[in-house]
Amino acid sequence: ESYWGQRPLCVVTMHPWADPATAEGLYAELTSVPEWKRPDHWAFLAEIPRTSVGKFDKRTLRRWYAQGRFEVSSTSRS
Repeated sequence: ESYWGQRPLCVVTMHPWADPATAEGLYAELTSVPEWKRPDHWAFLAEIPRTSVGKFDKRTLRRWYAQGRFEVSSTSRS
């Protein structure tokens, strides 16, 4: 947890033909992003829920997170 009390959760979807990814591997790929801005927590979902107008449905994601409906991986930095 950061000084401000919150850290981002990165929700990732993978193409079926893509090689499996890990939180550590994706974190390491973000070399163009300053380390303090990189997410520490990662979730891998088959599909991200969307609203009726096509935006990411953050309310549903928050509810699923609170219900423990998906696993969250953390990098060793967190």
